[in-house]
Amino acid sequence: MTKLTQILKQPEGRRLELKADLPTNSELAKTFTSFTNDAGSEFYLGIQYKPENVVGIDENNIIIITFQVIKLSRTNPAITLKYE
Repeated sequence: MTKLTQILKQPEGRRLELKADLPTNSELAKTFTSFTNDAGSEFYLGIQYKPENVVGIDENNIIIITFQVIKLSRTNPAITLKYE
């Protein structure tokens, strides 16, 4: 089973957040802040929740997201960003 298949089978909750679209700055900050307060949380962008479906994101939004995460990266523990 691939990692993506495993992710799609999990319910959203305290340690997993799925977003089909780019959230607003305040929504993104709120999600990342709450996730940094809980060890092992994961946030996936470009995945629709209910029904679970990979929709992807526009390449231009990747740059926007990267800068938003950099602004939020002063948290402790630090936010890490992975592209898959």
